[in-house]
Amino acid sequence: MKQIIGVAFLAMALCFGNHANAEGKAAERKTFVIGVEDFDYYPLHSMSRGSEFTGFARDVLDAFAHEHGYTFVYQPLPINRLFAVFFEKNTLDFKYPDNPHWQTERRQGVRLSYSTPLVVSEEGALVLPSHKGRSLLHIKTMGTMLGFTPWPYLSFINDKSVTLVIDDNFDSLLRQAIGGHIDVVYMNVDVAKYRLETQLKEPQGLVFDLDLPHAASDFSLSTRQHHEIIRQLNLFLQRQPLLLPRLREKYHIQGSDRR
Repeated sequence: MKQIIGVAFLAMALCFGNHANAEGKAAERKTFVIGVEDFDYYPLHSMSRGSEFTGFARDVLDAFAHEHGYTFVYQPLPINRLFAVFFEKNTLDFKYPDNPHWQTERRQGVRLSYSTPLVVSEEGALVLPSHKGRSLLHIKTMGTMLGFTPWPYLSFINDKSVTLVIDDNFDSLLRQAIGGHIDVVYMNVDVAKYRLETQLKEPQGLVFDLDLPHAASDFSLSTRQHHEIIRQLNLFLQRQPLLLPRLREKYHIQGSDRR
């Protein structure tokens, strides 16, 4: 009987020892994979400017990683595949950007942690300067990117008063609006401003019309596994109140502060 009890205690000790070792290894882990959009959304974030993840978000995340001794590996994936891999597999430690209001059906029953938003991004209608201030009644065609939903205009699209023109290229949409082929382009305002200035060389070709419906979208880092690291990131941003404003200035990002 004593031998049986002894063997049982030894087995329990080994079990708890292995569990403790596993927790210890998890705590010591320093390299993490962040799934990012394989998409040019510069200056906010981009994977289309060479092989590196670049832009505002990269600077924020790298600053945090440096302080804690972490290494972030950025894994680019097409937008819809990124959602699928993040929610259905266990190969990504984090997702950026993320927002609890995106693809809400996937989030049901999943424990997720979200960071403080790294940036609040303004999305709205880009119009010809001569058309700024015109009412919604003048909008018959709206261009937007494949995979994007112009939420403030959804009711007008559904009732057919506005026809949606979808493209897979920002510059093509902007050129169509400059040429008068569509009435407005619905997209991120900072991304549009950058592309008009640097890619199309038409800095005043289109302007953001604040009087038309627009929306702010928070971009956060999310995780299913590493909730403590999200807490660390939030504390880091609290301790570094000048970091985000400084980087917004570096990348000429106005966000939702446009009035």
